[in-house]
Amino acid sequence: MLIKNTSIYVFGNTLPKIASFFLLPIYTKYLSPSDYGVVQAMVIISTLLSIFFTLAIERSIFRLIYDYRLDREKREYLGTLFISIILIATIVFMLVYSMKQYLALLFPTIPFYPYYLFIMITSYLTIFSHIPKIMLQVKERAIGFILLSISEFVISSILILYLLIYHNSKALAIISGNMLTGFILLPIYIYITYGNVAIAFNKNMFLNAFKYSWPIVPGLLFATVINYSDRFFIERYLTLADVGIYSLGFKLSQILLILSQGFNRAYVPIYFKYANRPKQHLSHIESLFTINKLYMVALIYASTVIILFAKDFITVLDDRYIQAYMIVPLLITGILLNQFSSIYAMALKQVKKTKINMYLVLSFASLNVILNYYFVPKYGTYGAGTATLITFIVAFIVRYRLSIKYFYIPIALRDITLWSFIYGLIILLSYSNIISDRYLLIMKIILFILISVIAIVSYKDIVMKYKHINS
Repeated sequence: MLIKNTSIYVFGNTLPKIASFFLLPIYTKYLSPSDYGVVQAMVIISTLLSIFFTLAIERSIFRLIYDYRLDREKREYLGTLFISIILIATIVFMLVYSMKQYLALLFPTIPFYPYYLFIMITSYLTIFSHIPKIMLQVKERAIGFILLSISEFVISSILILYLLIYHNSKALAIISGNMLTGFILLPIYIYITYGNVAIAFNKNMFLNAFKYSWPIVPGLLFATVINYSDRFFIERYLTLADVGIYSLGFKLSQILLILSQGFNRAYVPIYFKYANRPKQHLSHIESLFTINKLYMVALIYASTVIILFAKDFITVLDDRYIQAYMIVPLLITGILLNQFSSIYAMALKQVKKTKINMYLVLSFASLNVILNYYFVPKYGTYGAGTATLITFIVAFIVRYRLSIKYFYIPIALRDITLWSFIYGLIILLSYSNIISDRYLLIMKIILFILISVIAIVSYKDIVMKYKHINS
């Protein structure tokens, strides 16, 4: 079931993402690097608002839903969260709007109207999608989840392209298109929610969810700092155009997140299901070990391919963005380590040590801000990429060490070492100017074939072991 659902999630997530990359030539044609920088700045604002609008209580569903055995209790629990989220989001929206002059200080070169206002509305509408999507994941209904995601992508893409091409709305086209999509899908999300919840408010259920989730909020905020402080410092010390170029490199690196998100949506419910069984069996640990090995190998392979062809892809887009390919190896290595780190961070969630994770992320965020503060003014976008990489190296080491204490799943050292060696060679090739461009593409294709053959052999071997363990 895990492999099947992961395949569905990856396919469903990959399809919109791949389509969005095919749309990049259109976006880069109509958007200057400065326009793209505005869009990415608003993404940061949206991420921050999304955290405060729910206080992360929807994330408790993945873990606490298993504490309620009866269907009636589960529906009451979900209904309590639904009412709580709407109330919290409404109050926070009004408070933020009343202090809009302070919010606008984050990116003072961008006017509040209409950019900040539209992104506030979009973030508010997003809260209605949380419970429907999470319940589809918990119930392992991958196809339903993916249909919703694809519908959202298709509607938003049509609206964005219309506003971009026919109205030449530039950055506002993307922001407005996403907001209008939220309004269109709102009735659907409410309908799905209504079918899964009992409209009720249970004080004890809310307090349990809040107790579990509140330490996650600082963690999410600090994670946002880690993910976006680089662009904040770039905007401060460089230009919005540099933000746009850096963000394009980051977007290309985020192809890796397509695989990891698909895996996590299928894996998280399975992980907690195994971990919460009354008696732990060795086969459960072996299964998780094998799944983790498959996940890590797949991510390193994907990272290798992205770095191999990053320059060729960006060259096709627009010469104004060509510098972005130089920071891709730094960014994608950081993202790779962060995804590995997230596996071992789940051990803290399993034993409900979310406060520890909060303090960890606070430490990582502080480190990231300090590194960006010193590196960006001196080294520009390369300094920002280096700060991100160093932060995620430290995060991986610390979380891995802590997982040994709480709920340890060993790492497949031999396989990871082999793939790390291949990965390192490809990074060296990407920065090398020894081979002329005439022969470089041919060499890349040959390397891609060889690496893919190794990946297929590894995949078959790992899947065979997983089936044997669960037979």
